[in-house]
Amino acid sequence: MDHGRRADTTAGIRWGAELEALTSATIPLVSGDLCRIATQWSAGACRAQTKMQEGIRGAQEMSLSRARALVLVSLLVLAALILVLVAVVKDHQGGSSYGASCPAGAVKIRTRPLPDPSHIKVNVFNGTATIGLANTVADEFRNRGFTVVGVKDAPQKYDKTAKLSYGRNEIAAAAVVNSYFLVKADYAFDLKRTDDVVDVTIGAQYTKLGTKTEVNQAQAQIGNPSPPAGTCDIS
Repeated sequence: MDHGRRADTTAGIRWGAELEALTSATIPLVSGDLCRIATQWSAGACRAQTKMQEGIRGAQEMSLSRARALVLVSLLVLAALILVLVAVVKDHQGGSSYGASCPAGAVKIRTRPLPDPSHIKVNVFNGTATIGLANTVADEFRNRGFTVVGVKDAPQKYDKTAKLSYGRNEIAAAAVVNSYFLVKADYAFDLKRTDDVVDVTIGAQYTKLGTKTEVNQAQAQIGNPSPPAGTCDIS
């Protein structure tokens, strides 16, 4: 019987030693795995956080760049508007001061802008001995966009290129008509006339109306006409 108890005790001691050995081997294994898992998770979390922060910084930098660009564009637009406003105010003040300086009794006129031929009316008179010349010149004026009101023979012959007779309302128009004669026509201003027609008397030295290029050069030479005596430009 004592022999049986010793056998059981020996077996128990052996089993306890094996269990202790198994536990000693397993716990470090599990502990090491947990540590590796924790380390890997921590590294992944750190990388994710870093990428998130980089993304936030990139978005902030992009937003800041867009904000700067928007501010710059707004300033440029504002500067352009200010320049336009200043130009308009100066032009208005210049026109007002010009008109305000007119002497007493002077007739107020406008010498600018130069009108387009489509807004100019002309009468064409033949001041030469050439029959039908007025009709020929009238057709040339029509082809260039002018409105021809009447075509007649002049009561008197004219020995120069042409004569332009007009009133206070057609000073700028007369300058345009003269550019088609290459600034060779003579002006005959009548302060009392208030109609809107320029009378064109063709003279003996007339050859032809100018080409488009010649007319443009002539208009640049004429510029804005000077106010005739007794008038005041309020353009």
